[in-house]
Amino acid sequence: MTKTKILSPTMTSFYFGKQLPAEKLLDHNNNNNDHSPVLLECHRSRRHHQTAAISFKYKSNANQDDINDLRRMLTNLRAEQLNEIDPDEHEFYDADYKRMMVDDWLVTRFLLRGKKAFEREATECGAADRYRILQLVDDSTETSSGELYKQAILKHTIELVKICAKFRFDYRINSRTRLDEFPLDWVKTEGLFSYKPDVVGNPTIYLRVALHRPKLLETPEARHLFKRYMLYTLERCDQDLSNKPGKAICCVFDMTNVAFENIDLELTTWMIKSFKSSSPKLICYVIIYNPPWFFAATFKIICKTLLSNSKRQSVKFASGNQILDYIDCANLPPYLQSTLQ
Repeated sequence: MTKTKILSPTMTSFYFGKQLPAEKLLDHNNNNNDHSPVLLECHRSRRHHQTAAISFKYKSNANQDDINDLRRMLTNLRAEQLNEIDPDEHEFYDADYKRMMVDDWLVTRFLLRGKKAFEREATECGAADRYRILQLVDDSTETSSGELYKQAILKHTIELVKICAKFRFDYRINSRTRLDEFPLDWVKTEGLFSYKPDVVGNPTIYLRVALHRPKLLETPEARHLFKRYMLYTLERCDQDLSNKPGKAICCVFDMTNVAFENIDLELTTWMIKSFKSSSPKLICYVIIYNPPWFFAATFKIICKTLLSNSKRQSVKFASGNQILDYIDCANLPPYLQSTLQ
């Protein structure tokens, strides 16, 4: 199995470039007037055809027996790690382990990913090798093919759990990661934040690419910290998905007013490769909003190279009012509401 290359965690100071002239982003808990001119105009512009937002086809948790079997395997793995390694140095956060014990939807997501990984491996092998893959799990001739299939999926799933656990450990991301671990100026700039859900109830994350300054990420330490902050933002949304079957995150890359100096292809490639290592099936779909002509073609090439055909279908391009096909105007951040016609 190919091992994911992990950066060693380091801390440094980093911040976005100065805020572009735009309205101050308001907390979505503030009391906003639903009858404001901006909202009324948005409602008049709202499209009436079927929503384009994406929902997972899996709306319920996995079989409870399968969930319990994976938890038993995880508990055994956890015990082995604690016996062999210093408790302060093992590569599995206690908070992550505890969540796996209570969040059926999170376990289901891992099982779905494990099933896909196993079936992909079996498909790539010749027909004669497929049963041999099952036998690697259990050599007993008395075990039924159905049970072998289940054990193969569990085996692949626990390997994915270990990869995700190490990735999160190396980036020091878990439910206890705090906002004050990152520069205050960076947070105030509001270039990266979570917000209200899309039309099918998926939480959203916005990255305002025009506020991104790759030149300030020239050192490995600064770039690593920025990636940690992106993972932290995802983690906050992921925590809100606990025991909510069928829900995932919609990522909005707002490319309005983007220039060449804002484009960061290395970071884009890292996101595509690494987000699935943070947590499986966490991203439902991605909206590339108002992309400039010089980026759209390049991004499509990147997606074609790094994403499967099914994943490419989850990348949506939208301009202007087309974003209302995915997110209600009332649920858009105020700075974006004011730009719609």
